[in-house]
Amino acid sequence: MLLFLLLGTAFCMLTGFAPSKMLVNSKAIVRQEPTIKGARIGTLEAGEVVRVTAATENGWYQINMGETDAYVKQNYLTEIPWKINALGDSMTAGAVVHDKNNLYFNVVGILCGAQEARNYGSNGTTIAGIMPTNFVDRSMFMEKDANLVLVLGGTNDFYYNIPLGTDQDRTYFSFYGAMHMLCSRLKMVYPDSDIVFMTPLHRVDEFGEINQNGNTLEEYADVIMQVCSEYDIPVIDLYHEDRLNFGTNKELYMPDGLHPDDLGQMAIGYYVADKLKDMGIVYGDRPEVDMSLIMPQTVETTEMDGNQAVSETGESGVYQSVQDITEGNMP
Repeated sequence: MLLFLLLGTAFCMLTGFAPSKMLVNSKAIVRQEPTIKGARIGTLEAGEVVRVTAATENGWYQINMGETDAYVKQNYLTEIPWKINALGDSMTAGAVVHDKNNLYFNVVGILCGAQEARNYGSNGTTIAGIMPTNFVDRSMFMEKDANLVLVLGGTNDFYYNIPLGTDQDRTYFSFYGAMHMLCSRLKMVYPDSDIVFMTPLHRVDEFGEINQNGNTLEEYADVIMQVCSEYDIPVIDLYHEDRLNFGTNKELYMPDGLHPDDLGQMAIGYYVADKLKDMGIVYGDRPEVDMSLIMPQTVETTEMDGNQAVSETGESGVYQSVQDITEGNMP
């Protein structure tokens, strides 16, 4: 409910970010400036796929030609319907979330104009480990027409003491090995799609803790970043982003200490969408929303009174109760 109050009621109703990959529908002249008087610097052939970096007000798309900004008339490029596959565990499945439209990948879909966002989250699952619940095998059952594959996992691998192994492993039963198998499989199945991994969020019980193998959650995050770099797969590092450390105000963003609630999921979704813009996977400007209504705020004391989370600071931008959040009564 909250996301729709902020953004609208359907993916197609929002203008803002847009997928950067577009299809050339007929042979087009590429110019140095966004005008027909601009110098001609190349051509695009029908059937090519290009990445758009911006749109001008006078009807041109900006693209990259080599290392140079170039322009092509907008009527020569056609949008490619954008579909998202989200692979993950209970955080992706939406444990403790009241409205599934607020799940992080649905937020990304709304912000970026996706036609469809599919949920392949499953509670308690790991990237490595026993078949068929691991991410490697479950990835085989995802739809194959996704333009963007988002992968968020690793927290259960830490919790269930999956061995890290070594970078030479290629087996389900170590974290390194399963990461290699998953990256290889996704690159094979989605050769023309964007694949993006995310590191796990902090767990409230994770600080100063190690699992039974003597490993920290940060080590699992580091393996994700290392292995993905070997396959040229970008990673959005949620673990090291202070704004997404929900332990600073868990009652509002991660009430059970593990799963982001509606507000936490929205914060992740906005952050991921911004990072996709930085990566060039989407282009444009994010819709104007007061981020203080979504991103975690530092408060002096938060007391729980029934279903109410009351801030003693009363600072602007901090929800005064859970009911305010669900009913959209924003301060």
